[in-house]
Amino acid sequence: MLRRAILFLSLLFWSLGPLNGQSPFNCEGQIFLALEGSQELVQLEINAGGSISFDTINPALGLDYLAFGFRSTDGLIYGLDPVSQELVRVDANGNLDVLTTLTLPGNLEYRAGDVSPNGRYFTCIGSDSGLDQQLFRIDLESADYTFTSFNISQPIHLVDIAYHPLNGTLFGFDGQSRSLVRIDLASNTITLLPSVS
Repeated sequence: MLRRAILFLSLLFWSLGPLNGQSPFNCEGQIFLALEGSQELVQLEINAGGSISFDTINPALGLDYLAFGFRSTDGLIYGLDPVSQELVRVDANGNLDVLTTLTLPGNLEYRAGDVSPNGRYFTCIGSDSGLDQQLFRIDLESADYTFTSFNISQPIHLVDIAYHPLNGTLFGFDGQSRSLVRIDLASNTITLLPSVS
């Protein structure tokens, strides 16, 4: 009888979908962009002939988010407002849910972000005057969204970061040297890779 009750409750919760009321994205290799200055969230599509189109998901998120990352464990996109420092999640319909307001250094600008493949950390870069200063890892599984950070000593400006989906290595693209970088989160070191011509 207990096994039937557990099975029934499991099926009930599965049929209800995410308890946060948001609709997850289908992970099908799409590219999502928050267009700077427009507060617009779009899906970028590269058509068979090579042409590019933008499909608007939400024309006005309400805030200017620049650091975004997809979380595979719940199918939602997580982002950080660079001014208010609100940590948010966005669903497939463009609905925005503010999770918390973080207390990151207010003098930094937050422009690059991603979520670790295991869904635990939202990682973002804090920059000042075009140079990166700190890397932050926000724990999405902690009740109060605690974070850790380390200082970036190299003169780089990462315009985007992304985790390798299989091995969890964090990579970034340095807009100054036009080079990929590998970020070792265990040793807090950044290695420049050969430049892109």
